[in-house]
Amino acid sequence: MVAGAGRPRRDLAAFIFAIALWLAFTVLFANFAEALAEGRSRAQASALRNMRQTVLAKKMSDASLSRRDTVETKAEDLRKGDVVLVQAGEIIPWMAKSSKARHRWMKAPLPGNRRR
Repeated sequence: MVAGAGRPRRDLAAFIFAIALWLAFTVLFANFAEALAEGRSRAQASALRNMRQTVLAKKMSDASLSRRDTVETKAEDLRKGDVVLVQAGEIIPWMAKSSKARHRWMKAPLPGNRRR
């Protein structure tokens, strides 16, 4: 009998066990990271939904801008052609409504946004 004949088989078993353990750790870490990212995205989506409901716009009562009288309205009540007053530190109201005829999104024109 040769000394150490059983050693390569034990080394192979230890190597396979180490690889299996490493793969299991990788899968667990990937699932944890995905769950964390999903939780963050859900929280952000919820915050955006809540913010959209509470945004008020200062709609100019005179579209010719000769007077600075404003009326506070909800952002979703704005229509095409409405003029709004936005001051420093305020949230810019925008509307995105689905056009049933064209099935496109229409956004109020803002600097830096492209129209579709």
